[in-house]
Amino acid sequence: MDVQEFATQLREALDGQDVGFSLTKSATEVLEHLGPQWLAAAMKPVLLINQGRMQHFELHTEGAEPMRNLAESGGGPRRGIAVVGSGERAPRAAHLTLPTPEILAGETSFSFGQRPNFVAKTISAIYTRAYWQVPLALDSYRQWRNKRAGGRVRGERMTTVPMQQHTDVAGRTMWVAMHWAESGGAESWAWEQARLAKEAGFALVITFDRAAPQRQLAKAFALTEDVYLVGNSLERPHWPLFVAELLRKHDISHLHIHHSELAYAALASLRLTHPQIRVEDSTHIVEHRGGGFVGTSIELSDYLDLHHVISPQLVDLYTANGVDPAKLAFHPLTGFSADAPLPRTSRGGGSLRVGFLGRLSAQKRPYLFQRTAAACKLAGGSELRFIMQGAGELEKMVERDQRRLRLDSYVERRDWAPVAGFLADIDVLLVTSENEGLTLTALEANAAGVLVLSADVGSQRSVVADAALLPAQPVQFVSQAVRLLRALAKDEALFASLLAQQGRKVEQIAAQQSASEFYAQHYQEVMAR
Repeated sequence: MDVQEFATQLREALDGQDVGFSLTKSATEVLEHLGPQWLAAAMKPVLLINQGRMQHFELHTEGAEPMRNLAESGGGPRRGIAVVGSGERAPRAAHLTLPTPEILAGETSFSFGQRPNFVAKTISAIYTRAYWQVPLALDSYRQWRNKRAGGRVRGERMTTVPMQQHTDVAGRTMWVAMHWAESGGAESWAWEQARLAKEAGFALVITFDRAAPQRQLAKAFALTEDVYLVGNSLERPHWPLFVAELLRKHDISHLHIHHSELAYAALASLRLTHPQIRVEDSTHIVEHRGGGFVGTSIELSDYLDLHHVISPQLVDLYTANGVDPAKLAFHPLTGFSADAPLPRTSRGGGSLRVGFLGRLSAQKRPYLFQRTAAACKLAGGSELRFIMQGAGELEKMVERDQRRLRLDSYVERRDWAPVAGFLADIDVLLVTSENEGLTLTALEANAAGVLVLSADVGSQRSVVADAALLPAQPVQFVSQAVRLLRALAKDEALFASLLAQQGRKVEQIAAQQSASEFYAQHYQEVMAR
């Protein structure tokens, strides 16, 4: 890496502020991959709350996913320092978290949960080791525990009286608050929503509040230069000050939340100081034991103007928890995937090709796909072929199980590639997730004439044939999946019947106005006011 050229580009990305740095070899390797825009986006949250003074950054690397924000724990091994800006006041110290070269090369380790202290680290290590050694047993326990969780997530309602001297907004700037810039269905919709907003005339500000490699950050920079990697540099106690400065600097008029803890945490005070800002969110999945982001959205519903939900299940949950139906906009994620192949109406003979598509994460349960394949192989399933496409933090575990279960010649592994090519190569999409909303991949699969077999979670029953729904409990999942896959391989009439029923269900969902259509129209109306 030409460090002088990197420094020049970093100064440009920081609006001309002076920059100097010292880097280890590993930090240089990481920053050569990430680029100066990435580093600037991670520095900007800290610089925003410390304007007018020199800023000192310690650069650290995190080697496990999900990544920690090392600013929360006071840093880790130092891989470099950077100094930005000038000023008479003494420089402030901050910690900035970078991914390791191993994470960027796809050789990451994986840990369950957040690890902010010794006790949490110990629990995480035990849980992670158990998942690595006996995933079926641990997952069975997790499903049993999840089943015991209650369904109501609504807290007490709030009465709000805004400050008399509140801040007026005059611009047309939208803050798009995202979880991270990684691959996923929620993120795919977030990019589309942001694109529609920009197309309608909004200026955009995009934040990410979860530490991550941010592999899709280029998509944010394609939409705006105002990008902030909060989760890689800023401690939570500084979030309120950051939000206040963000609103002031950019004159925010609208806020759209996509699974963002930062934005949800800011809503109560934002409603007191900036009551004119219009706030909307999009939610996808009901997490176990508390509801996750859906639970937070329902809890804070009094602070939001509109809830965009993607499935009938979420409509029912919001209304059951007392949310005004007039605030709900049910619009599925149909119609914005442009690379689907031509649909098929029959299998066409030969081996039944079964696919897994998605991030290699605990939620997606790739181990369950592999164990289903192993069980089919053990049962003599020569009429079946298996293909896995995806990458993620469980890559090492998947590679190990591939060898341990002797699947190298039975399960084909593929890295991320266009969805159209993958769907053209399979007959059945096997969704093993422990939790989902209404998967975009299921809609894409149906458009390509691919039959979906899925764990009966979330709102999957809205788009999956009844007989193709499988128990979420892992042992029962494997047993029923093997039985059904072998039957489908031998009975093309059964395949055609389930595919037809699936198509009828998807048609009912597709009859609903899509999220893209709704927001294109919605933003036209907003801009016309």
